[in-house]
Amino acid sequence: MAASCHVNVPKNPNIHRGAPPPPPIPAAPGPPPSFALPLGAILVRGPTPPHPAPRSARAQGPVPQPWAIPVAILPPPGIFCGGPPPPPAFLPGGFLWGGPAPAPPPAPAITDAGPLHATTFGPIPIAQSTPNALPGGKHPAVTHFFSDSYTILGWLKSDFQPWDRPFAAINMEWIQVDSGWKVDQLIRAMRENADCAGWAVTECIEQGNGVWERGTTFVHESVESGQSLQTVGWTGRRNREDGTGSLHICLWKP
Repeated sequence: MAASCHVNVPKNPNIHRGAPPPPPIPAAPGPPPSFALPLGAILVRGPTPPHPAPRSARAQGPVPQPWAIPVAILPPPGIFCGGPPPPPAFLPGGFLWGGPAPAPPPAPAITDAGPLHATTFGPIPIAQSTPNALPGGKHPAVTHFFSDSYTILGWLKSDFQPWDRPFAAINMEWIQVDSGWKVDQLIRAMRENADCAGWAVTECIEQGNGVWERGTTFVHESVESGQSLQTVGWTGRRNREDGTGSLHICLWKP
């Protein structure tokens, strides 16, 4: 039979009977938890949080925050449809995707559009059918510049020369032409652009009472007919008030 064991608890020297034992020493705190930005968030300020220094084993109270808490913002809904957001074209330094501005894209190539389409006014005019019509017609969108001097001539029309038949009745037509015209050009207009070979224009000097005197004659394609009306004296002052006298001509074939 086993012997009984009697323990004298009050007299046991191994039992501590003073103040209660101190609390257990807390374990040293680990590194702060890493923070993660929400999907699509952009870090706008604050450095990367450093690890806090370990506190004393018997320090009491909460551990102070030794760094600035980073602040993140979320873009408005609808910006990113899913997946990681694409980096912006450029953000100033200090942002999440900061850095130097990327090189600009190359300029698009300029294609050759070909020759410019010039404004036209119909086909090339045909030969002038009558001297008192503008070749090609008058276009309403075109400004017509006129000569600065015109000569008015009395054209004596008959089948004979006025100086050959005094007192004869003669038809007359008043015409107005550019004073810069050559005499040859006047002959062509009076012939209505028909064949002018051998034809001439002569100044008829009025003597009064149906009597005419033959003046200077200009044959077509002669040296003299290559001069302008202004040069031969058929100017814009003829047949005018306070001018240089009357001016009458006839067309004939010498």
